[in-house]
Amino acid sequence: MNSQELLSQYAETVAPGARKSQVARVRAFLEWLGTRPPTADNVRQWVEHLQKEGYADGTVAWNFLILGGFFRRAGLEWPFRRGESPVIRENQVYAPALDTGDIKSMVEVVRGLQSPQGPVLPGADHRAFLALSTIWGMRREEMREMTPEFLDQDRRLLFVQTAKRGRQRWHMVPESILPYLAEWGFDRPVSLSRLTKIFNELKSMVGFTGPLAREVGWHSVRRSAISAADKAGVPRSVIISFFRWKRSVGDMADRYSVSRIVGRNTEVRDLDMADRQVDEVMYAHHPFLGFWQ
Repeated sequence: MNSQELLSQYAETVAPGARKSQVARVRAFLEWLGTRPPTADNVRQWVEHLQKEGYADGTVAWNFLILGGFFRRAGLEWPFRRGESPVIRENQVYAPALDTGDIKSMVEVVRGLQSPQGPVLPGADHRAFLALSTIWGMRREEMREMTPEFLDQDRRLLFVQTAKRGRQRWHMVPESILPYLAEWGFDRPVSLSRLTKIFNELKSMVGFTGPLAREVGWHSVRRSAISAADKAGVPRSVIISFFRWKRSVGDMADRYSVSRIVGRNTEVRDLDMADRQVDEVMYAHHPFLGFWQ
């Protein structure tokens, strides 16, 4: 099988949302590799090539991870063991959190409590996606996956189809947040580029522009929420569960803790008591929920 056939075979195994970027990185490796065999030495040389080209450590590690998936799905032997991926140096890590004051201003602008700066006026999409980001720390990829079925207005529940292999789960929706989610409804698909534009518009509405603003995205709100919750004394176990970080794949309780309850005379959806308690604790100390009330 030639490289193009391997690439096509690999592309079919990648989720649609990640297919374009991951296939592009594998294609770049195969073009660089040429007629040479895909050996461990050649993968190491590829890593060195990326480093010499000025790629950040995190990007190099991401490329390495993608290659591992490509090798395995293409039936090639991956010549590395766990722990042998490129090291990300501490001084290379740059993960900014958005200032709480700016987050509060964004919420007040979309709620009509502040006048927006610039020509763009806040709409239902700005309110809905800012609510998803500030309350549940949803990633851009997770917000793109939202559909009407993920919002149960009658029972005030929200489903998050978690990215990065974290735990998928339903959340209780605070009463003050539900109108903003219902207003948008999530019945229209939104692309990743449109979500980026929405956040850029939110930054412009509060006058946050310039070089620093370009370094801040949706994930910066998530980082800020997690950091503020930690400083507020929310137990680490609650933070991990509420923000849906990855847990052991063997934990079956996580897998079945939220289900449709179906019987002869009923079809309802309910939260597991542990999840409900996590949400209640988090909402009692949530650093941004008060902005919406």
